[in-house]
Amino acid sequence: MSNKTLSKVADPYARALFEIARNKGQLQEYLDDMAVVVEVFSQCPDLITFFENPFYEDYIKVGVIMSLFINEDSLSDKNSSQHHIKELNKCVDIIPFLQILMYRRRMSLILPIATRFKELCDELVGIKDAFCFSANALTSSQEKELVTALINRTGYKEIRLKVYVDRTLLGGLQVVIDSNLIDVSLRGRLSSLFEKMAS
Repeated sequence: MSNKTLSKVADPYARALFEIARNKGQLQEYLDDMAVVVEVFSQCPDLITFFENPFYEDYIKVGVIMSLFINEDSLSDKNSSQHHIKELNKCVDIIPFLQILMYRRRMSLILPIATRFKELCDELVGIKDAFCFSANALTSSQEKELVTALINRTGYKEIRLKVYVDRTLLGGLQVVIDSNLIDVSLRGRLSSLFEKMAS
């Protein structure tokens, strides 16, 4: 599946998780849990292949999930590291969600789900990511001006701007936010001009 298709399929799962976390008043706890899950799956990509493999029985996969995200020793050993206990035991809240993904053979969506889940949490408090593609590197003052302009235009409280240099733009820049493209590059203006000439 393409990244766009993966994001589309992952969206309803992320929204379901978001609603559960919001209704329980535990958005930050769920964010922390998902950060642990992302770290584990990012460090061991073969896990996804394992969970998607029908050769292994579901009870084996459930056991792997439990061993990955529940520190069983900490439940009985009070002398264990408190940081380690806190980090892993909060993942008990995520176990049922991971099991649903496993049973539906959707574990390959875990990373896009985590990304979308974080986006939904950010949007709730007025934070949004924006991606800027510029023909030249922007100065810090230019970045601040662009962020201010985007905040005024979109109404978000905070914009996290990520800037990438793209020499093919022939001057100017493009900004992607909320799946919308703001194109003020020379290439974009030329393309628009050609479209008008052809119509």
